[in-house]
Amino acid sequence: MSVDSLKIQDCSRASYCYTRYYNDGQDIIYELGCDENLVCQANGCTISGLTRTCCCNSENSCITNGASDPIEYSFPAEFKFGVATSSYQIEGAYKAGKKGPSIWDVYTHKPNKIRNNDTGDIACDSYNNYQRDVEMLKELGVKEYRFSISWPRIFPDGTNATVNEDGVEYYNKLINALLDAKIDPIVTMFHWDLPQYLQDMGGFLDSSVADRFGAYADFLFSKYGDRVKKWITLNEPLSFVLFAACGNTFAHAPGHFLDHCEWSMYVVAHNLLKCHMKAARIYKEKYQAQQNGIIGITLAGAWYYPKDPNNEEDVAAARRSFQFIFGWFANPIFVGDYPDFMKETIYNNSIDYQMRVRSRLPEFTEEEINNLKGSADFLGVNYYMAFDSRALTPKEQESILGNYKLSTDWRTFNDYRESWRLWVYFYE
Repeated sequence: MSVDSLKIQDCSRASYCYTRYYNDGQDIIYELGCDENLVCQANGCTISGLTRTCCCNSENSCITNGASDPIEYSFPAEFKFGVATSSYQIEGAYKAGKKGPSIWDVYTHKPNKIRNNDTGDIACDSYNNYQRDVEMLKELGVKEYRFSISWPRIFPDGTNATVNEDGVEYYNKLINALLDAKIDPIVTMFHWDLPQYLQDMGGFLDSSVADRFGAYADFLFSKYGDRVKKWITLNEPLSFVLFAACGNTFAHAPGHFLDHCEWSMYVVAHNLLKCHMKAARIYKEKYQAQQNGIIGITLAGAWYYPKDPNNEEDVAAARRSFQFIFGWFANPIFVGDYPDFMKETIYNNSIDYQMRVRSRLPEFTEEEINNLKGSADFLGVNYYMAFDSRALTPKEQESILGNYKLSTDWRTFNDYRESWRLWVYFYE
């Protein structure tokens, strides 16, 4: 970003102008203004500590093509800006061709589940307006566009028994339009819109879903892999587990949490990992050498600070939170198995507290460990916010015997400060 693009500041009274960046870990301040207090005139340009102040020259305006020492911020030439969407959020056309219903189609059609009973039946109508969407992407100047393919738009019932050719052709046209606009397509294969038929069969509690996903992925590689060179198997699988299967907050589609969440959430996550494993293995063994693409996964990211940095238990709690939440999916994909801490903790809670005969956390076979390890060529991270972490009190930990919460397994309580959230709010 060049300062030439910023609003010109008239600093004729102050002689100098400045830009100022300040980050105290809670609030980020960026200023562009005039040196009314003569700090720049007295000290010149300074960049030190948390406060970074850069002073311009003595021109009357802070930004001018004639400045002797203009300030410029730039990204490397090879850096690519991109944008991302997901199928259910933008496509609409929920009955186009032979498209089957997704869990989101069914859920949003239930009365009083969504504010104003809104649905994604039309959404942004990208299915019918993809050409204009690509034009706007080109106008925006992005070099990559990440979109997700709707599983039931390709396989109406989630299986390869029936193919919706209209859906196949839609994504063909979208990919070709992007390439014509010099925009690289990045395809996400699953962004939470599970075919309702597979949900009725048990969803991600049913281990056969991995084979179904593998067949779906194989079909996508065969149809689009000659042009798509970056594949993402799953978008934020942990978010899907916490919001669609089991969690402490609210339910996404299908609209209700599973029974016995202390067990079922780990089964869902386990099968999601096997879906990734299956798709990645098919790509690497069957397509990658000839198509010259890469395949990875996108995880939700967060950082964890100790509530009291001087309290060793809180410091340990922050480390546990990161290992548990990020490592839950990252560790198997890059190391081959769940983090040791996670396995030990869930085993101990299962045996000692809940008097079970085995751990609630499923185990991978040796073959699955070998296939998972190194299965991603890259790791995508959607970063949202940071959390304060503290250790659970003994009384809170005892809740494992009663009202189960995920936090009892990693023995921490996490909270956030509003100023740490990377969200933009619009108020009407």
